[in-house]
Amino acid sequence: MNSSPRILLLGLAALAATTGVHAQLASTLVNKAIALEVPASSIVLPLSSTSAAVFPPCGGCAPKSYPTTSQTKYFLRRNEVTAADLKAAILGKSDLVLVVKYSADKGELVSITAPLDAAPRLNAPARR
Repeated sequence: MNSSPRILLLGLAALAATTGVHAQLASTLVNKAIALEVPASSIVLPLSSTSAAVFPPCGGCAPKSYPTTSQTKYFLRRNEVTAADLKAAILGKSDLVLVVKYSADKGELVSITAPLDAAPRLNAPARR
């Protein structure tokens, strides 16, 4: 009967040690994506999934190229769209401010979001 409290104490000690290690590991995780507000008039959108977006990373900075990847996302508000849909939606709206995210460590484009509603699909069934 004496071994039961001993096993319980050993189990609690092991749990406490493991929790400390997990907490230490969690504190080292860092988000390396940088989000910028970029005027639509200051950005050259990527032409394809193998090209790049070009925009100044800060006010007064020279424009810089950020390559796209297969993971790059495009949004109209919260709706994910294609790069072509994003381009069509912002065409002629140079006063828009886009939210552009890029990877600080890799220099790759993560996403571009425009503050516009997604256009309804032409092939979508009519609602009655």
